[in-house]
Amino acid sequence: MGRLDEITLEELYDLKEQIDEGKLREHVLAAIRRKQGDQIDTLAERHGVVEKTIRNWLNRFEETPIEQAS
Repeated sequence: MGRLDEITLEELYDLKEQIDEGKLREHVLAAIRRKQGDQIDTLAERHGVVEKTIRNWLNRFEETPIEQAS
């Protein structure tokens, strides 16, 4: 789960509360579920996207400081 090692669940939940709707909220929800142990294929199915898309979403959390995501 290397992409999310530096981000806590608490930070993700805080970010989720700041976002009402849209793509970023969906990305945060996927990150939360990944931190809770969901597999990439499960997330892809749940969000109706391919696995590469989920990986791209999670990579953004590594590339961009979480403070800038909101």
